[in-house]
Amino acid sequence: MKSFLFLLPVLLFSITSCKTEAPTGEDPLPDLEFNLSVTGAETHDISFVLPGNMADTRAGNGSYNSPSGIFVMTFLEANVWQFGMQCMPGGVKVGTFDLSGGSSFGNISGGTGYTAVSGTLTITEADLYQNVGSSIGGADDYFISGRFEADMEDTNNPPNQIRVQGTFKGVNIKAN
Repeated sequence: MKSFLFLLPVLLFSITSCKTEAPTGEDPLPDLEFNLSVTGAETHDISFVLPGNMADTRAGNGSYNSPSGIFVMTFLEANVWQFGMQCMPGGVKVGTFDLSGGSSFGNISGGTGYTAVSGTLTITEADLYQNVGSSIGGADDYFISGRFEADMEDTNNPPNQIRVQGTFKGVNIKAN
């Protein structure tokens, strides 16, 4: 459950930082597409599309903090479930990265939570949308696509385990 407390600020950031429209003269924001399959102690198939990255009861985005090297990406459906990935890729870039124990899946409506024991995040596209990170307080905006897979366990109720895998496209990542 500690990982859920870590993700709470990210979840709030996810909901409040979604842009409502592209700046004048810019390309429109891409659609966010997310697919997640959960098997094992629980089974879920979750899939949604957010046109123009506009959050509704569902949201998804992330951040990369260069001083700490931590990359976090979170997806959620308000009051139903949340899924977060954490790794240290050394930037917002294409590649395959090991997920850390800060990665988790929570079935809020069912009251269960799982933490990653192993897994990978593969970023297949990392497109810089807006480059403003050189100024104090600024953050570069990337839109990324890729896939993930992880084995997770419920540390409060062993031996409950799940396997999560899925894909994402057009996810906004703030990098500073």
